[in-house]
This record gives sequence, C-alpha cells and structure tokens, in this order.
Amino acid sequence: MPVGTDSEKNGCVTPALDRGLAVLELLVNCNTPLRAIDMAQELKIPKGSLGRILKNLVDRGYLERDDRTMTFTLTSKLLTMGSLTVCESHLIEKSLDVMRDLRDQTLEMVMIQVPLNDLEGVVLNTIPSRHQVRLMVDPGTHFEFHNTAPGKSILAFLPEKDFERIIAGIKLTRTTDRTITSKEELRREIEETRERGYAMDKGECVEGIFCVSAPIYDRNKHLAATLTMTGPSTRLSVTKLKEMAPLVIAHANEISRRLGYV
Repeated sequence: MPVGTDSEKNGCVTPALDRGLAVLELLVNCNTPLRAIDMAQELKIPKGSLGRILKNLVDRGYLERDDRTMTFTLTSKLLTMGSLTVCESHLIEKSLDVMRDLRDQTLEMVMIQVPLNDLEGVVLNTIPSRHQVRLMVDPGTHFEFHNTAPGKSILAFLPEKDFERIIAGIKLTRTTDRTITSKEELRREIEETRERGYAMDKGECVEGIFCVSAPIYDRNKHLAATLTMTGPSTRLSVTKLKEMAPLVIAHANEISRRLGYV
C-alpha cells in the first residue's frame, strides 16, 4: 500500500505528515498492536523514516509503545480530540443554565473544563463572578493536571489505566510554593479526591487563587468534563471550599444527568 498517492496526484505531498497519518490509519483499521517492521512493510516506508515518525507520535501522546512486545498501539488522544469536536456544543448547551445557577448561588466564577491530552486540559466555558473584583479566564485556556482542581479531578476519576499512564509521564512543574512536586504526594492527593468526590486547588497553580472541582460523566459512565468554582483566597478559604463542595458536586451531577448518566 504506497503512501501519499492521493496527495501526489494533487501535487501537494508532505511526506512526513502523509506517512504519519498513514501510520495512524493503519493502526485504526487493524485495531491490534503492530511492530514497526510490520508497519514498514505494509506502508512501504523506510525503517529509518518510520522510526522517527513513531518516536514523534509516541512523544506527542498519539501512540503507546510496549517495550516487552516491541509493538505500538493507539492511545485515547485521537478519541479525546474527536469527542471534543462532537460533544463541545452539546456539553455547553446542557450545562449553561446549571453553571449560571451555581454562579448565582456562590457569586464566584464557574467553569467547565475537559481533558485535552495526557499533559493538560482546556477550559471549555466560563461564567463570570458577580463580585466587583473578579477573575478572568478565557475559554481555550490550558491547564496542567497536578496543580489545579479540574486537573486533579480529571486524574482522580479517569479509568485506572489512563491514570497510571498519565502519572508515569507527568511533569510536576512548580508554579507556587504550594504546588505538589512529588508523585507520591500527588497519588495521596488523588486518593483523597476519589474518597471525598471533589478536588481542591489551594493556591497551587496561581498564588492566592482557590478552586473546587467535581467530575461530570456522560451516558457511557465515562468522565466527560469537570465543573469548577474558583475565586481569590480572600473570599474562599479551605473551610469555605469544603462548605461549597456539595453544591458544586450537586450541579456537576445535574449536568451528568442531562448527558444521560444514570
């Protein structure tokens, strides 16, 4: 199966990109782990070129390499990207009035976030605070998992296999004095998050900004998003976060119900 035929006909071939897409398509169609040598033979790609392509795809989170069997499989990244495209408008539509109600009850900014890849998530929608002094976070803002409430909520309520894969490659960058920088401490935090049903950020990402976040599930009982309330520590102490957590959970549960989760 020669690679790049259609592109060549159109006179606009980009070999590396064309071959990378061919690798992804082959793995999708085969739906089974493949060795590099098998892909090279099937796609008629030189082994050296294929090796570089596979390394890039692994580094960017599209493929996972099994060192024991020397095979490659697709990760959930393509599924996540496709789900974002398909579900974004549906999720916003189902959650908008719930977010506004949570904002009106707490007066603080409310956000919905979704996982983007194994390194970070992205803010999908925001409802601004009613306070005169308020935070501003734009939709499309990226965030890390280890130092944010929505990130820790995502880690806590993902399937165990996905959690372990992300933890294995996570970078615990320090952004404040409160940031978790050891995997052991992060694992303890995630276990506590699972037990109580919500995650907290106590100034771990941005100094003086506190958040509480709860998971949102879809009809297939998969984590779809997180619902987060956030504000300055001058208004949101740790005690206040714990008091408001049941309210955030209840509103997240309502969005899950609207998405078909039972």
